[in-house]
Amino acid sequence: IFSAELPELETIKDFFQEYGNTLAYGLAAVLIAVLVVSGWQAHQKSKLRQAADKFWAARNVQDLEIISEDFSRTPYAPLAMLASAKEYFNLGKYSQALKKYSDFQIQNPTHHMVDVARVGELHCREAMGQAAEACEGFKAFVARNADHYLMPQALLGEARCLEVLSRPQESKALYEEFISTHTNSRWMPKMKENLKLLTRRMEKPAVTAAVPMPAAAATSVALPIPAPTNVTPSAMIDLSGFQTK
Repeated sequence: IFSAELPELETIKDFFQEYGNTLAYGLAAVLIAVLVVSGWQAHQKSKLRQAADKFWAARNVQDLEIISEDFSRTPYAPLAMLASAKEYFNLGKYSQALKKYSDFQIQNPTHHMVDVARVGELHCREAMGQAAEACEGFKAFVARNADHYLMPQALLGEARCLEVLSRPQESKALYEEFISTHTNSRWMPKMKENLKLLTRRMEKPAVTAAVPMPAAAATSVALPIPAPTNVTPSAMIDLSGFQTK
C-alpha cells in the first residue's frame, strides 16, 4: 500500500520544490492585503467614532467647522455643515448661513437633508430683505412638495414675504387655504394665529406693525443621528433653526 502511494508523494514533493517559493510569496501577499484592509477598516471605524463624539460635544460654530474639515468623509460632515448654518442664522449672520446652506446643496445634492438646506437658504434670503426672491422660492417649494414635512414652514415664509411685498390679500388666501385643507395639521394653531394677526394689520393700516422676520431656532427639524460611539441612528438632534412666525 505505502509503495503504491510513493509516486504520488514524489509528485507532490516535486511540485513544492518547483513552486513552493511562488506559493509562499502569494500567501504572504494575500496576508499583507488582509492586514491592510483590516487596518483601514479599523481606522475608518475609529474616525467615525471620533466624528460622532465631537459632533455631540460641539458647542459652537468653530467646533462644527472642525468636524466638517477633519472628518469630511464621515456622515457627520454634512450634518455639521447644516448645524453651523443654523448657528450662523441664530447669530444673525445671514450671509454666512446662506453660504453654508448653498454649499451643502452643491456638495450633497442627493443627501436626505438637502431640502432642509433649500428651505434654510430661503429663510436667509427673507431675513436679508430679499423678499421677492425668497417668496418665489417658497412658492416653488410648496408647489413641488405638497406633502413634505417642511411645506408648512415654506408656506409661512411665502405668506410673510407676500405681506412684505404689499400683497396681504394673497398672504391671507394662503393661510385660509391651508386652514381649510389641512384640518388635522399640527400647524393649524400657528396658521390661525398668523391669519388673525394679518387680518388685524389689514384692518388698521395706519398702525401696521412690521412683519416678523424668521425667528432663530423657533421650529425643530429632527435629524436621526447616531449617538456617540454608536453608528445606529437611535437619537435625534435639532439642526434646523427654522421660524414659525
